[in-house]
Order: sequence, then C-alpha cells, then structure tokens
Amino acid sequence: MSFFGWAILARHTDRLDRLPCIADIDSFAGYHDVVYGSHWRLGVLDTQEFVPPARLAADLVAATGAPAAVMLVFDNCYADGACDSPGGNSCRFYLDERAFQASCEDFDPEDLDGIEMYRNEAAFPVLLRWAAEAGFTADPEALKETLDTWPVGLGGGPTGLALALGVTDDPTI
Repeated sequence: MSFFGWAILARHTDRLDRLPCIADIDSFAGYHDVVYGSHWRLGVLDTQEFVPPARLAADLVAATGAPAAVMLVFDNCYADGACDSPGGNSCRFYLDERAFQASCEDFDPEDLDGIEMYRNEAAFPVLLRWAAEAGFTADPEALKETLDTWPVGLGGGPTGLALALGVTDDPTI
C-alpha cells in the first residue's frame, strides 16, 4: 500500500493535528501519531494537499516554540522535508535524495519552474545542530544513511530520520 502525505516531528502536549497549521490541511484518511518522551510526536497525516515544507516547519515552530521537522512523503519511497527551530537551524532536505531527483525527471520542465533542488550535504550539519537544539544526540552515520536511502521497515524514512536525530522514548538519555 502506497502512502502520500505528511510526516511531522514536533514537540507538543496534544495531538499535532489540533494545531491550526496542521488542522487546516485537508486529510482524507485522518491523523495518527507516535508519542515519544518529553511530548515529542511523530505524526502522520494522510493527504494530497501540498503546503511548502519550509513554511509548515516554520508554522510549527511558531505554534509550539520548539524545533520541528516535516516530510512530504511520496509513495513510501522518498520525501521532501524541512526543519526549523527557534534558534534558526533550518534547512530543506530529502529522504533518498537520488530517488526524489529521479522522480523529477518524469515531469515537464515547465511544471518544475521555480523548484529549487536542495542538496543533503548542505542540510547534514544543520540537521545535527537542529537535533542538539532539540536536546537530542544525533547519530551522524545513521543520519547520512537515512538521507541517502529510504530505510526499510515500519515507518521507513520518517521513523528512520527520528531515530537518527536521536528521538527516543526518553530524549534525556
């Protein structure tokens, strides 16, 4: 089964879909989340509505006062993502950069007008700083692997990214 929608990593005491910036996104199959320690959540919103990832990450930071990362997942095999934080650690990234860029080759160049391709090597140090600001200890090797390929298994890329950034059941470890 294929999935297209948002994976959202943010800290909040309640479901993320109750925040206005998430509640305003039309969903046809609903929202669910995994709750980690210290109120960190990895929420999944099944939708086909596009919101610029950088804007959604910034809106989440404004709503929660905490770092946030968002990923627009395409067919469970790659994602276009963004992170932002109160400290200014923001960037765009891809989960499986090669697959994302290869998918763009199928589009008419006019459809891609204005779309800037980001490179994960520029995002890597920002994601490490983002994790530190969030209070996590990222695993640099796992982060590189997650950015390069879509991890197999439950949750795939978004769960792999959360784990690589250091999100655990107890982020104070």
